[in-house]
Amino acid sequence: MKDKATLRRVVQLPLGLPFLVLVVLALPWRRIRVGRLRSERIGHYLMNTELALCATDDERRSGSRPVIDFYFDVPPISNEQIQVMWKRRLRIGPRWLLQPAYFILVALRLRSFVIDSPAEDRDVSDCFARKAPFLSFTSREEREARSQVAELLGSEDAQWVCLHQRDSAYLSQRMGNRDWGYHSYRDTPIQDYKLAAELLARGGYKVIRMGKVVAEPLPFHFPGVIDYPNHALRSDFLDVYLAAHCAFFLSTGSGIDSVATVFRRPQLLVNFPLAFHPLIGNSNHLFIYQHFRDAETGAPLSLHELAERRAWQLFSTTEFERAGISLSRNSSQEIADAA
Repeated sequence: MKDKATLRRVVQLPLGLPFLVLVVLALPWRRIRVGRLRSERIGHYLMNTELALCATDDERRSGSRPVIDFYFDVPPISNEQIQVMWKRRLRIGPRWLLQPAYFILVALRLRSFVIDSPAEDRDVSDCFARKAPFLSFTSREEREARSQVAELLGSEDAQWVCLHQRDSAYLSQRMGNRDWGYHSYRDTPIQDYKLAAELLARGGYKVIRMGKVVAEPLPFHFPGVIDYPNHALRSDFLDVYLAAHCAFFLSTGSGIDSVATVFRRPQLLVNFPLAFHPLIGNSNHLFIYQHFRDAETGAPLSLHELAERRAWQLFSTTEFERAGISLSRNSSQEIADAA
C-alpha cells in the first residue's frame, strides 16, 4: 500500500510543474507558498492549521515580504464542516495540482515556499491566548445550529458539557489501513465516566457524549445525559457547533476536543498520559494524570522520576514498557471529583 502511494506520487510529479512556474514568475512581487492540511484527522486538521496561521500572522505583522498561500486537503476528510469553514478562510486548491508541487519543493529543500504545518499540535508559543480563533460560524449556521441544539437538548437556553472518551473505533473504521494499537494506552471505557456525567446533569448541565464513531452505545441512562453519536441529529456540522459552544469539554485528550481548543473553550482533561505535553499549560485547561508507576515495583513515579526516564519522548505503548513505566486509569470517583 505504501509502495503504491509512493509510485503514484512520483507519476503525478509533472502535474505540479505549472504551479512551480507560477511560483517563479511571481517571485519579484510576491512569495507564493503551498501547504498540506492534515485533514484526515480532526485534531491535526484544526490544531496544526490554527498554529500555522498563528505563525503566518506573526510573520506578516513583522513586515516580512508579502506572501500568497495555497493549501490542499488530504482524504479522507475527517469533518466536512471544518473543511467548509477552512475554505472560507484559506485558499484551498485542487490536490492533484498542489500536492505534486509541494513534494517537489520539499525534495528540493526550498522551504521558504512551503507552509510548514507544525509537526505537533502543541501551542508552545501561547498563540491561543494572544489571538482570536481563525474559524467562525456564519449567521445562517448559527441560526440552524441553535434550532438543532434546542431539538437535541429539549431547551433553547440549556448549558451543556461535551464528554468524550477515546476508544479505538474511529481509527479502526475510518483509517483501518494500519495498526493503531501503538497508543491504546489512551483508550478508556465510557462506563468510567458515569459518575461524572450524573454529577454534571444533577448540577443543571446537559451532558453530551461526543464521537463520530464509538465502540459501544452509552451503557447507562440518566436524565440530561445524551448519547449523541447514536442520535438522529448527529452530524459533522453539529459536532463542531456543540464543541465550540460548550460550557466546557471533558475529554481524555482526543481529536474532537481540539474544536473546543481552537474556539478557546475551557477543558478538563482526565486520564492524561503525557506528562510533559505543553498544551496542559493553557490557562483555561485543567487536567489530572493517569497514574504513573514503576512497572516492576508498582511504586508511584514523580514528575522528576518521569523526567529521568525521558518520558517526554514516550508516545507508544511499547515505549512506555521499555522505560519501565506502567499506566493505570483514573477511577470513576477521581473523574467525578475533577468534574
